Amino acid sequence: MKSFIAFSCSHFPFEHKPTINRILNEIQDRQPDVVVHLGDLIEADAASQWGSEVSHSLQDEFDGANGFLQDLLDASPKAEHVFMMGNHDFNLENPGRIDKRIRSLCGFKRNLPALKSFKVYDYAYNRRAVHRIGQVSFYHGNECGASSDEAQSIILGVPYGLGISGHTHRGTPVTQARKGQIPLPYWSANAGCSREFDCDFMLQKRQFRWSHGMVVGEAKELKSPRLKCCWEAESVVFDRYDDAMYK
Repeated sequence: MKSFIAFSCSHFPFEHKPTINRILNEIQDRQPDVVVHLGDLIEADAASQWGSEVSHSLQDEFDGANGFLQDLLDASPKAEHVFMMGNHDFNLENPGRIDKRIRSLCGFKRNLPALKSFKVYDYAYNRRAVHRIGQVSFYHGNECGASSDEAQSIILGVPYGLGISGHTHRGTPVTQARKGQIPLPYWSANAGCSREFDCDFMLQKRQFRWSHGMVVGEAKELKSPRLKCCWEAESVVFDRYDDAMYK
């Protein structure tokens, strides 16, 4: 069995410092075999299609993010470190977001030296952009609807497996997929986010399901398919938007 800790969506420089610190402490205490950042490491505000009033630079984002990556390496020196590029991260390399004459200078991988110690997956909606430990599949996430976690666990996962994602910032427990009343052999969990809840673009949108957290568990490495679940996992919620806004 391989143990793992997965977390997502830190959006530097808008990271939620208590959550970042707790993740680092949990990694240091548990010493998992695999540490997975599920993507959206930075905000990539410079590549946004929308106007912004922020005062920080892209270099500020890189500096904060690189420091966090190095902290992860220092907290778990014997672990395998995995990074799933998210949609915000990908925007720096996405045509139409950054002038092509300077795009190579803004490259995500180019400006994060600590990322060289991570196994990096590009952002795409296919099975090549998925990291697996046995039946457990890790990906950033591409959909954000009410049933997105369930759909992606079927499309990107394996039978009797668990799909772990972020993207929506909505932390969810390990949940089995269903077709009506019929249970299907696929499970999903969402790690939530590790960024500040306060953000202007969500003031007129549903944010009540946002949460800070992570997913922890272990999975058996398999050489052949199994007709049973060979993994255990738990979605750990540190706090929720509603609790923070209305306490």
